[in-house]
Amino acid sequence: PACIAEQLTALRRSGSANGRQFKRPGGASADNAPAGFKTAVLAAAAGLATEFSTKFVLTIQVGYGEVGGQPISPGAAAESGTYSTGVSYSALQSAIASYAGNSSFQATAAASLSPSNPTTNGTFQISTAESKALGLSGANSHLDGYVGLSNAIPFQYNQTAQSGKFDAIGAFQHELTEIMGRTASVGAHFREPALIGV
Repeated sequence: PACIAEQLTALRRSGSANGRQFKRPGGASADNAPAGFKTAVLAAAAGLATEFSTKFVLTIQVGYGEVGGQPISPGAAAESGTYSTGVSYSALQSAIASYAGNSSFQATAAASLSPSNPTTNGTFQISTAESKALGLSGANSHLDGYVGLSNAIPFQYNQTAQSGKFDAIGAFQHELTEIMGRTASVGAHFREPALIGV
């Protein structure tokens, strides 16, 4: 549709004005991507934005065949890199409790948090996107992460099932949610500031 093309060329932003928005600066690799690539990025971000009401803007650089200037790993459909920041347990617990009024599930999870830091004096590494969502950092235009789609794997860009092709919108959404904080460090130590995943 014309409105999608206008958003891609003029605004490069998707989402609700009252909710989560994705700002997508792209490099030369994205500009040289196949037809449908940019529309798939917009569709992926717009789909995720409808699921969240917290108002803030994520800034994500999108690449084709690369992520954050590095080639996509052989065999990977897509990859992401996420900037993170360290926060104290008390600040994180307080922010989660303040946000918990949005659903009974969030309230139950927040109530289960220990009143004191379970790591004694450790800090917690969260994505900069999470920091924005929880109100731990102010609004800013700093880059929150990178998303790249492989140029070695065949994709379809409009979620019409095609034999032998991967879903670009689904791949983008998978990577975008990693930037939003869906990571599994399993106790791994991250240094601050960290770029996770590239």
